[in-house]
Amino acid sequence: MPPALGMVSPPSPSQHTATTKPPQATPDKMTNGTSEHPEEATDSKEKETKDDDSTKSEGDEDAGIERGMKLDVKSLYREDYDHAWEDWTPDHEKMDAERLKNSRFAVVVRHEMDTAADSGLRLHSITIQSPLLRKILDKLFHGYRDISTKLKELTFSCPFHEFYFRWDRYIELTEQETDDTTRSHIALLNKTIKPEIEPHVELGKELRKEGTITFDYLWILFQQDAEVCAQIAKQNRLFNLVRASYQKTQVGVVFSMTCKFVSFDGDRFGYQNHTFQIKAFEGHRRVSELSVLPLDLHSRRDAIVTQTTARGRTFVKLQGVNYKSYYGFVEPADPRRKRQKIDGGRVVIDAAGYNNENVEDEQHLETLQDASDKFSDTVNNQDLDRDDDYFIFL
Repeated sequence: MPPALGMVSPPSPSQHTATTKPPQATPDKMTNGTSEHPEEATDSKEKETKDDDSTKSEGDEDAGIERGMKLDVKSLYREDYDHAWEDWTPDHEKMDAERLKNSRFAVVVRHEMDTAADSGLRLHSITIQSPLLRKILDKLFHGYRDISTKLKELTFSCPFHEFYFRWDRYIELTEQETDDTTRSHIALLNKTIKPEIEPHVELGKELRKEGTITFDYLWILFQQDAEVCAQIAKQNRLFNLVRASYQKTQVGVVFSMTCKFVSFDGDRFGYQNHTFQIKAFEGHRRVSELSVLPLDLHSRRDAIVTQTTARGRTFVKLQGVNYKSYYGFVEPADPRRKRQKIDGGRVVIDAAGYNNENVEDEQHLETLQDASDKFSDTVNNQDLDRDDDYFIFL
């Protein structure tokens, strides 16, 4: 076996035990220590030089180069997040060739092993590469957060929640197409996603009709940007849903919802986030019994909108420093103390002053973005009779 690159091979046993003297050079073979065939000697010397060079490690070659001064690109590769970075090799170039070959297909479908499935495989994700399909999806997902149909790799992961929430619109757009090539591409996509989406659509209709839900189907109730209702401090509150997902926690799997609402830091209005979690439950549960539920499924929807809108208008009027009389309970700062009831007591409402004295309670608000101009005009002009939706988030 030849010696490893950059290592000196150990001597063979014959080099230790041989006692026979080497053969003496004869006049017809050597002349003054020089071979009669100089070209052979030269070739041998060049070979030795190449062998010596081949044993030099990459580190030895770069020893004299300052950091960042080698005129070359170092390419690394890793299989996934669980693997360490390795040098990019020609074998990996074959993967690039495969990607190039795959890029010609209208749709790329990926499967992964699943021992629980009868087939042993389950659908993992799809990548839409057809420009004809992308035109349809551009219309379908217009305004949908976190999806950009302009990306080179437009990939959706199973179970394709995005398609579920816009399935009716998807059917409408695809049925409008008259071009034969486009319809052929649509048929390819439908072959993959229809078997995944349609069972969810049918079950979702059935669950909504019955007014019940299971834990693993909670996601069908909470569409992005939907208004959701929850009670905080025994008060009905409305929020905008930013995102929802199942998450593993120390107490088990929960359905987590990140929501936003309009708040006030004493100086300006802005969005603040709040997270809700629904713990896993067995069997079916009535939607009305959930701690958080979509506003459009609430039995008292109209009353809650009226209540929260009125509270929002009052909230806006309390900007600055306000001297008021108060009737009701006071929540003590020390949770060990009991609540006190005040009957007409004098209070000062000063949000900015409170925040200056209680830095630990400081609020970090996001800009109101699309709502900023309209909302600022409402606040500045004190036009509080308008039925702006923004009030219901306060």
